[in-house]
Amino acid sequence: MTGAIIASDVLFFPAAPLFLFIHGKDVVIAKGAPVTAYVDQNTALDRSKFATTPPATPPVAPAPQPPTPPSAAWPVVGP
Repeated sequence: MTGAIIASDVLFFPAAPLFLFIHGKDVVIAKGAPVTAYVDQNTALDRSKFATTPPATPPVAPAPQPPTPPSAAWPVVGP
């Protein structure tokens, strides 16, 4: 058993530093997912960069009004 441990150590030890060069996979964080960050000092943050704005709604055009007939355009004042 001891021989097997020594043999595996001799075979795999030279390749061990090569495992440090293996890269991991890219991580995708979903939009809106909460993320907790820990810092070791006070850090000033700009609140305006974290403020959420309501989604912009397109302006609504006023409803078209039917044309006013000429007789109703001027009030009739008379005796």
